[in-house]
Amino acid sequence: MGMRGMILCVWTAFVTLFVFQVHDGRALEIGVRANIWINDISGTVQGNNGNTGSELRLSGDLDLAIHGDPFGEAFVGIGRHHVTFGLTYYDQEGTRNAKEDILFGGTTIPAGTQVKSNLQWIMLELEYAYTLLDLTNILAGFSLDGFVAGRYQNGEMSLDGGNQSVKRSISWVRPLAGVRLNLGFLADILEVRLKGGGIKFSNEHLLDLLGEVSFNPLPFVGVGIGYRHLSINVDANGLEQDYNLSGPFAGLTVSF
Repeated sequence: MGMRGMILCVWTAFVTLFVFQVHDGRALEIGVRANIWINDISGTVQGNNGNTGSELRLSGDLDLAIHGDPFGEAFVGIGRHHVTFGLTYYDQEGTRNAKEDILFGGTTIPAGTQVKSNLQWIMLELEYAYTLLDLTNILAGFSLDGFVAGRYQNGEMSLDGGNQSVKRSISWVRPLAGVRLNLGFLADILEVRLKGGGIKFSNEHLLDLLGEVSFNPLPFVGVGIGYRHLSINVDANGLEQDYNLSGPFAGLTVSF
């Protein structure tokens, strides 16, 4: 499924839920959430057309480190049913002299060469969640959702050194499942949101963990701070990605 397919699925889900809301008269929730994520990357990449190549440490060998990147989501819900379209964007460059020969994408960059690297991708998520438990009262509330989702990552990893320039594309789709917990206090003026999901294959995994505290001073607006850990271990298109992104974030939510 490409980007157009993901967008078409989201639009279909939104229209379907809206039609159900009009037909049944149940409350419809719509909102958007935007965040800036200050993340630190650690791990490796290896790209040599499926053969053995140099295992490059993103921090030690390529000088990728702490960086600010956006992520967010648009969501719609009716009753116990919720559909979310999420987006994470990552784009960072680094420059460092190669300590030894680098074999990447069938190209060898000699030791001592100054290498400029760039890791850039967009990750899209289409998620369906169902509320398993919903307890509310005047001063506090609690809800627990289970969800299934699909993730699509698209981008590229490039290396430039001397007269050599090589790129490996990133393009894959993977499923994942998980739970999310929402706690509301003081009539939802203060909220705590926890979410965790992932998938484990024989030699791959995808894990995304998030925790956020949100303050809602106005009926439709909330500001929040939190922490996110994203772990990617996927081998696709001749590029092996095995790294973690972790760090705090701050954001704004508008919903009605």
